[in-house]
Amino acid sequence: MSAAFPLLRLPKKALHHVLYSIDYVDIVSFSLASNKTKEVVKSLNLKINDINLKIDNIIIIQIDAFRNSPSQMLWYFYPENNNDSIEPIPIYMPARVMGMRDTNPPQNIVRYRNPGLSIREWLAHLQYIFFSSKIHSLYFTRETCKFDMSSVKETIGGSEIGTLRFYDFCGLECAQMALRQFPSVKCLSAGSRGLEDPSMYRNILIQNLDMLVLGEPTTSIRIGLDEMLLINSKEIYACSSTITNKGINRFLKHWMNGSNPRMEVVNFDFPNGRFPDKDVLLKGTNYHEIPSNQVRRYKRHEKIIVVKGGYDIRRMDGTLGTVTIRQRLQIRFVLFFVWG
Repeated sequence: MSAAFPLLRLPKKALHHVLYSIDYVDIVSFSLASNKTKEVVKSLNLKINDINLKIDNIIIIQIDAFRNSPSQMLWYFYPENNNDSIEPIPIYMPARVMGMRDTNPPQNIVRYRNPGLSIREWLAHLQYIFFSSKIHSLYFTRETCKFDMSSVKETIGGSEIGTLRFYDFCGLECAQMALRQFPSVKCLSAGSRGLEDPSMYRNILIQNLDMLVLGEPTTSIRIGLDEMLLINSKEIYACSSTITNKGINRFLKHWMNGSNPRMEVVNFDFPNGRFPDKDVLLKGTNYHEIPSNQVRRYKRHEKIIVVKGGYDIRRMDGTLGTVTIRQRLQIRFVLFFVWG
């Protein structure tokens, strides 16, 4: 005969020692057993970096970066049957759940019937045990929205959303619907193939965002000077095959004359092996070169960016800006800092 191990009867210190040795996927499963196990897991103080929600053909919750570990954990929620209703549809009550840690390769995969929790309740549970009241990113990846946006909003509840991210095949209509449903979001990332032409969504460019990301190395956008001058965000990241040295030069000169007044930092990526040319970038700006051993620090969110040297230019009101040219792996890029 065998008897179940009386785990919950262990002294608190011994219980914590046992649970600390268990994979995070199994710890989540353990926390679902009862209110008592949920409180036990919360008492472990297992804080994480981010919780993200992905809106795809199904709903996925992604948890990033556990303490002292680069791992991530993903939870997939499947409906009972494929819904053939006309989209968009309400977010379903999941029938089956699959969890795993990491994806390349996946580790510790678990599958079981959903224990009667809605996706909203799953999200709230994970936020509770991992001390995370905010959804770091809300991802949309489909060309058209499968799920009704009001249902998405209801699923999120009162959680603050850090960033709206549009990736893979997400279309313009879906992105516009998401922005209308979540107008308080201050960061937006347009990295999908459906958003490669910013002239089609100028209403997004003029939003008072804290950060706007346009394109990425795999989905370079086509942006012109007119669209760049419309951007009203504090931080701008642009990865575009149409960005040129002359175009950045014109952008800087417009800034010197008063354009983009909210901008604090802009990052221009040069994909496809192209090179920034300092002489073309700064032509006619009356710049002042700063020695490379002179270090300044720029606070960006909770991070500090070290700015070594660079080229100072001034706006007509006296505001100072610094142009730097950098390289990360095979990509060269131009950074422009505005000093407040």
